Amino acid sequence: FIVTIAGPNGRILGVNDEMCRISGYSREELLGQDHKIVNSGTHPREFWIEMWRTVSSGQTWRRDVCNRSKDGRLYWVDSVIAPFLGPDGKIEKYVSFRKDITDRKLAETEVARQASVISEQNRQLEAFRQETEREHALASQVFDRMMQRSTTVDDRVRIALSSLTAFGGDAVLVERCPNGLLRILVADVAGHGLAAALGTLALSSIFYSTTERGEGFESTLQIMNRELMLGLPTN
Repeated sequence: FIVTIAGPNGRILGVNDEMCRISGYSREELLGQDHKIVNSGTHPREFWIEMWRTVSSGQTWRRDVCNRSKDGRLYWVDSVIAPFLGPDGKIEKYVSFRKDITDRKLAETEVARQASVISEQNRQLEAFRQETEREHALASQVFDRMMQRSTTVDDRVRIALSSLTAFGGDAVLVERCPNGLLRILVADVAGHGLAAALGTLALSSIFYSTTERGEGFESTLQIMNRELMLGLPTN
């Protein structure tokens, strides 16, 4: 245990070897000082006011205290300060017993840090889930409106949707035309999820339908943009 004895004014009258070891101060450096010599500045002023109010009223005070050693290292102690009365009934001295709990405090700090990291990860996952739901709802609305009003979307979209659950990524669709040419659709699927997959699926069907009618490149792009914009919800 770390032991110090202080007079009624708080000045240190005696210390044991353990106090010298953990604080880094020699006995000569500590005697005559008050405990501010190891004050780390971690605790607010009210913390020490409450301590002095308790011990000066003759009661024992116990708290976890963060101190600073001579070389600047922080260390934590489980501190108990007990007042001792003299023959006249007045406080004669304060005896402090302390136990080094630095390792425990460091472990608690690490647990709190990890809990904070997990909490932030959960928050990000929940935000991602909500964003995915919003994208899914938007894509479904777009798809439903395009299916209701478009003359270019064909039944291949309906067939594909029957097995669609969740997929995404970049799409490269290749099909050989009757005239021997290759018809190619390359799509960068933003979002990499169900919403993006629905959008690409609808656009690929529009692309196939317009090229089958013999539309040119610029005309095909205009039709695809128009169908997509008209499919977007207005609210």
